Amino acid sequence: MPRWQRVLGHVGVGRGSISAAMIACGLLTVSGCAATPSSGSVSTPTSTPSPTPTVSLDPGDLWKGFAAELADLGTILAFVGGYLAVLLILARLLAFAPVIRDPRSSLGWRRTTWVAGLLLVVLVAGSAALRGLWIMRATGPAGVTIDASGPGSQFGPFLQAVFVRSGFWWALVMFSALAVAILAFAIASRQGVTIKLTSKDGGEGLDSAHILAAMDGMAGRPNRGIEFPIGTDITTAAGAVSELSSNKAVAALQVVVAWLLGLSPWTLAVDNEGADAASVTISRNGTLIKAKRVRIAESDHLDAVDELTKAEQLAALIGGELIAVLRTRYRRDFDEDLSGATDGGSIALHYIASRAFDERRIHPARDREILERAVELDPQNRAAWATLMNLSYRDASIHRPDEPAAHVAYRDRLDTAIAQELVHGPNGRGPERTWTDQYGREVRARATTRMLRRNTLLLRLLQARAAAAANALATGTPAGVNDAAAWALHAEVGSGEKRSPGPGVPMRRWQLLLVGAFRDSEQPALLADGRFSDELRAWQNPGLATDDATALRIAREDAALGVRADFRRDALVSYALACVRAMRLERDRASGSASASAVAGAQGPLETSIADLLVVAAGSAAVREWYPVDPEMTLVRGTAMEPAAMCPKPEEPAPEEKPEDESLLVLTKRLLAHLAEPTD
Repeated sequence: MPRWQRVLGHVGVGRGSISAAMIACGLLTVSGCAATPSSGSVSTPTSTPSPTPTVSLDPGDLWKGFAAELADLGTILAFVGGYLAVLLILARLLAFAPVIRDPRSSLGWRRTTWVAGLLLVVLVAGSAALRGLWIMRATGPAGVTIDASGPGSQFGPFLQAVFVRSGFWWALVMFSALAVAILAFAIASRQGVTIKLTSKDGGEGLDSAHILAAMDGMAGRPNRGIEFPIGTDITTAAGAVSELSSNKAVAALQVVVAWLLGLSPWTLAVDNEGADAASVTISRNGTLIKAKRVRIAESDHLDAVDELTKAEQLAALIGGELIAVLRTRYRRDFDEDLSGATDGGSIALHYIASRAFDERRIHPARDREILERAVELDPQNRAAWATLMNLSYRDASIHRPDEPAAHVAYRDRLDTAIAQELVHGPNGRGPERTWTDQYGREVRARATTRMLRRNTLLLRLLQARAAAAANALATGTPAGVNDAAAWALHAEVGSGEKRSPGPGVPMRRWQLLLVGAFRDSEQPALLADGRFSDELRAWQNPGLATDDATALRIAREDAALGVRADFRRDALVSYALACVRAMRLERDRASGSASASAVAGAQGPLETSIADLLVVAAGSAAVREWYPVDPEMTLVRGTAMEPAAMCPKPEEPAPEEKPEDESLLVLTKRLLAHLAEPTD
């Protein structure tokens, strides 16, 4: 009996023999028959039961049987593995077809095609194997006979059984073709990017690490989904395979294997021409998508940027072009964070200006020129516009402490920018929201809280508007038309930020949101939100027992603000809290109310707290630059609350050198030159 039939049929045969013996014994027992018939009875011929098969318990025989079963299982697994490999190779080849090699897709669609394609491939391969086993055991459909009784490998008869044509066989062929098509789309639509960098200077300066760092800064966060196969991954493994043999035929086969293993449809080829120029080629599945030469141009004002090296600037320009191309194919993945930007140069210039300004805030005019060039290249880049407005507003030279015009103008421009985000951002079935822009036009949008929280630019604008509105109020300007709505929207969006634009940024925004809530005279309404339950408990139990209402309020605020992190280590949070308390001190003095210690002649808790906070805030160059013109600090400037570090003395110019201070050699040269002059 062939092993295939023995594996799948020996259990049934054994049960049949045992059942026949049991039935025969049962009949004899019921009729009262015995081994020796009694007198007067008719002897009934009994059938001889078939012999029961015996199983050898010898370890050697058991091992031989187990090895035979493994050999049969290995044949099945070899077929399934080969079938899967053939389908994957066909899918990889089909990904280069013109109709599928450059598709548009979304993250959800790509995940669905990968799961559906792989599941369908496994089901088809398993069904084909099971069908072959069934045909070998049951002699096949329509009387097809498969001879598997001979010695040796059963793979040949098994393949013969698999390729017996029938209606189910054609169905497997159709499902295999469908699986190949689905996997081909999944492979062709992946966001895998391979970087190929060639340099004339031997790799000095620009390298793959610079490009990866720039991509991470602009759009390479994990939620983006971009994959760079660099390091100990499939690309390195594929490269190692190609070095195993010096035989040309074998090496060619290994290159094909490496090509099949590397499932990165995108290729970024960079030819580094020098320190400030490079040629960029972006292709997808063998199709050229874009070719461009990028360089650090004087017209973009990049030649004056010394906070970033030439290699970092060049990497940013290259990364911007790649992001702009990827955005055209994955719009639903990129549009949300690019905020309308479509030009690679504009994306790169915005990134360079922002990073240079964050490194050292000593060239705001130059950074504004770079941002102006960015919005000139792409007027729809809303993020670049927002950054340009903020840099222009924070220029201390255009402000006067008692002049509200700049604060009001910036607040109104932010109203228009927020209205644009509500319109152009993700909209769904959320509640209708009404917003008024700077021209008095009402904007209505429907967006859920979850959608709004995904818009990082909206959160930046709301935070900037809160500061501008507070500064405008400090100059005596009436509240804006959107002040109440802006605070409610800021609390709704900022209290659930999940995505991190940088180290420590979400914590700072969380604390700044709390600081804004402290402007309420009573317990901040924001603490009633369930997400602030820990802060609410800290507010209610500050750990200070005192009859001084002002000191108790300060203790409550400090306790709530320090639940998640020590706010005294952050200069910007400390300065924002000092501004809130400075305005409270101004209101208390205007109304005639003061703390018990202040009435007694000593410095009150508000004054002491403001002075301590300003010592921490003075560690920020941005704060030191803004402090002299901040309208909320009018009451503090020039008093004992102002730390010396907040207003450093200007550097005295070096004294001019007098002739008597010069050396003898210089005086001799001057005398000889004077004597050599012609006389009239």
